[in-house]
Amino acid sequence: MIVVSVGIASEPEILLPEGAIARLVEGWINDVAFSPDGQYLALGTGSGVELRDAVSLELVRFFHDHTIRVISVAFSPDGSTLASCSGVLSDLTIKLWDVDRGEVRDMLTGHTWKVYSVAFSLDGRKLASSSADETVRLWNVETGKELSILIGHTMTVYSVVFSPDGKDVGLRLLGQHDQAVGRRERGDSLHPHRAY
Repeated sequence: MIVVSVGIASEPEILLPEGAIARLVEGWINDVAFSPDGQYLALGTGSGVELRDAVSLELVRFFHDHTIRVISVAFSPDGSTLASCSGVLSDLTIKLWDVDRGEVRDMLTGHTWKVYSVAFSLDGRKLASSSADETVRLWNVETGKELSILIGHTMTVYSVVFSPDGKDVGLRLLGQHDQAVGRRERGDSLHPHRAY
């Protein structure tokens, strides 16, 4: 079993925690995802996306077309596509990578502020993205076209996930003093669930 943790240390020299076998990168790791077959580990880092062998931890590919920090990574259910997004103003894009070739398959644009999260539907045909522009966008993975924009949020949407049946999109919002988890049903209005 491999457990990956992401953390921030304030000390100039970071020691490995007890039981750790390797430090994968120096600097920021913002997100991690295993491929569905368990062969790869994708790391969203401060300089791009690292694709590593999940057993040996050797670097297989480095995806570097984002201008800077990668905030979120997600594999398609068949493992052939890796989605990534950058949470910086100089790069408001979502990249869809061909995992085998290591090339950008498509670049999705439309968000007007930092993009924080990406998630594939269980059939792999749709991608959801969330942003500081207070929207969740749904995309057709095959064509790269935007399918819909879920609006009406009054704060940054930090993360998204599809429900197991693929009909709902779950999301996490965080305002100055407000935390909420909500659900969008087939693009309907937000049904918030408050966390206190």
